[in-house]
Amino acid sequence: MKRVVFDLTDLVAWGGNLTGIQRVVYNFAIRIEKDFPNVAFTRYDPDLKVLFTASLGELSINVHRSLDDTDLPSGVYSRLRHLAKSHKIYGLGRKYLPLRAKKIIVYTYKKTTYNLKLIKNAPSHFRRKMQASSNTFAFKDGDVFVIAGAGWLKEGLLDFLGEEKKHTDISIQHVVYDLIPALFPQSFGSGFGNHYAIYLFKMVEVCDSFVAISESTKRDLTTFMKEMNFDLKKVDVIRLGDEINSRRKSSDNFSVPKTPFILSVGTFEVRKNYELIYQAYKLAQLDSIELPTTIIVGRLGWLTNDLKYKIENDPIICKKIILKFDANDEELNYLYQNCLFTVYPSLYEGWGLPIAESLAYGKICLSSETSSMKEIAGSILEYFNPNDPVALLKLIQKYLDSNHRAKVEKKIKENYQMTTWQQTATQFFNLLRQY
Repeated sequence: MKRVVFDLTDLVAWGGNLTGIQRVVYNFAIRIEKDFPNVAFTRYDPDLKVLFTASLGELSINVHRSLDDTDLPSGVYSRLRHLAKSHKIYGLGRKYLPLRAKKIIVYTYKKTTYNLKLIKNAPSHFRRKMQASSNTFAFKDGDVFVIAGAGWLKEGLLDFLGEEKKHTDISIQHVVYDLIPALFPQSFGSGFGNHYAIYLFKMVEVCDSFVAISESTKRDLTTFMKEMNFDLKKVDVIRLGDEINSRRKSSDNFSVPKTPFILSVGTFEVRKNYELIYQAYKLAQLDSIELPTTIIVGRLGWLTNDLKYKIENDPIICKKIILKFDANDEELNYLYQNCLFTVYPSLYEGWGLPIAESLAYGKICLSSETSSMKEIAGSILEYFNPNDPVALLKLIQKYLDSNHRAKVEKKIKENYQMTTWQQTATQFFNLLRQY
């Protein structure tokens, strides 16, 4: 069987809870050894432009603990703990020192390349870990290299792999989440759209096949290859997991309304289109329509300072739309369980995990009708034009009727099938065996 080489770069330097792409990488990484006994892990250093060997033991304990372990293959979680202990990190204080230790390791490792004195100043167990993890990785003919993370943030990785392919018979598989920065560069900071577009061209040139997370992303990637006159390469599709983290505990000890509320989850950035919610509430205000509070939950993103200012300083809307940028898993669990329904007004997505999460909680999601979002639940849900605040307002009013909500919630319970991360990993690994 061919050796699978799985890149861990996204996770080795990650701190805190996992979200989005990093969650996908983690869920593949912790399961891949069960399906592929001949597997190797790597991490890429963009400063040195070198690929190093890596291991699951290099990951922060915070990374391992940030996700639910109940669905892991037998013995995997205990093995992760053992690996962490072997690197002398686990016993340094279970609450906060694992993250601190990780940061010291990453910081010291980078600097030692240029200044050996920093190694002498580091504690001995950190020196041993750095030295043990500094082996460069050597490809073999037949290797299958997997990029499941944010490759565009690893400057030089595709150039490195392209050179490697000139003298070693390897194939490269890339998970593709979306083409949004290239399609809608106005939704990102200055220059990022061009950076991503350059990466996209290199990705199609260097990689041998792709795995998309939705039919919509597959269409976008296929269209790009056709329009740019590339040979069409194989693009398969997998469905991402949306199972609920059973470690989330429910509590009502939060500063959230005790009255009925609507929930909207996602990074507070311009593409998520929270402006539409603001406009819908302004229309309701003009027509004297009483709406419940909407709570927007997500980390603070980009290009939304003006909207944030409007929401927080509008004397009426500031009481009707609440922004929460620091919700933890426990708080998010409470909000999902107790909301009337959720709203997802995004302009464009590669998938749309908050829609799937809402359904996993048995809650209705009023979603925009673009890109991949209708793939998640099909006719179970109702959709709206993300540029039409009137349409959104009408749907919100419709679903304030508890009898109507109960009918649709019954439909969700009877028809929506949640996808586990093990099922997602199995889909992905079955595709790897074909390469």
